[in-house]
Amino acid sequence: MEDNKSIGKKHPDSTATSDNHDGCSVVAEHTQEVPVNFGLLSLTGLGIIIGVVWPASGGSIQVAIFNGGSPGVLYEFIVVSFFYFFVAASLAELASAMPSSAGVYYWASITPGKRYGRVIGFFAGWWNYLGWICAGASMAAIWSNSIIQIYALKHPDYIVKEVHVFGVFVISTWLACFSVCYGGRAMPLLNQFGIYWLLIGLLITIVVLAAVPLRTGGSGHATSSFL
Repeated sequence: MEDNKSIGKKHPDSTATSDNHDGCSVVAEHTQEVPVNFGLLSLTGLGIIIGVVWPASGGSIQVAIFNGGSPGVLYEFIVVSFFYFFVAASLAELASAMPSSAGVYYWASITPGKRYGRVIGFFAGWWNYLGWICAGASMAAIWSNSIIQIYALKHPDYIVKEVHVFGVFVISTWLACFSVCYGGRAMPLLNQFGIYWLLIGLLITIVVLAAVPLRTGGSGHATSSFL
């Protein structure tokens, strides 16, 4: 009985939180039951890994060649970064005012007020869920195409087929699923490792792209005909 009562106890700050945000007590009143494994560095790594900006942008150049050329990707990145600054500033303000690991649906439930908070929070939660599903699928697709193209580069006789990409996609997705389910304690370490891996990979990629054209007789820079 005591255990059951303790589960239902309110957080010491929950009453103040619900009063300050128009009585959204259902969202605010809960206890922390999941152990906290992530720190500042691992959370930073999580954001960088999820964004994975330069590998995704580099991989999209192949597609952009047939849709306006690679400069479209580069200038698009500048424009998107400008608007994303305002998105990041808004999220930072919400996170500092109402810190919660719940994220979007928590803020969407509180900021509209008591009247519309539940409805907007419901849709925000589902849209956030679908966003994570699509983001995971896109990252797995990029990874699968990269693996297949690396294999094709080393095996000139290999013919790329869609079923091969899909097979690697399914295997990668299930490996990621098992890693999250059974390797939760290792996730923060992997995120910290991902920071250095992405930054070192970016440096290596820049050096290779700058050095290889000079070794193969190229000019080392894009010409006006290419642009």
